[in-house]
Amino acid sequence: MKNLYELLEIVYKTQINFVNVFEDNKIYIFCSKSFYDYFGEVPDAVELRGVDFKKAKQWIEKELADQIHKKKTREVLNLNIGKRDNLSVLFVMKNKMLIEIQNDEMQLFYVQKNHAKIRELIDKMIPEIRATKKITEKPKTE
Repeated sequence: MKNLYELLEIVYKTQINFVNVFEDNKIYIFCSKSFYDYFGEVPDAVELRGVDFKKAKQWIEKELADQIHKKKTREVLNLNIGKRDNLSVLFVMKNKMLIEIQNDEMQLFYVQKNHAKIRELIDKMIPEIRATKKITEKPKTE
């Protein structure tokens, strides 16, 4: 019987339909497959919510500039109002890390041996990238 990592490696080696690659429910699969494609390992991941997209993108571009190998963006242009917005940005880092920011979420994919470094990085970035708007829960209705 195969363990989880062996099964994930089989999944990652298969082809993905890239037409649907950026759908919200497929972003974890896309990023972890991309990580596997770049680094040949099944990643661990941390997801942060309540992130300010622009602050996070700018912080990574400034503070981690020397570690960025590639940056890929996805943006939308609303023709009705002439406004362009970034929907997501993907950073492939030189130190076996992949960072994806989409809306108010950030996912960090990394190899297990970098776990302590990732925790330090998260502690350093949280005060700088936290969204200022508080998300309130909807009142429960009975």
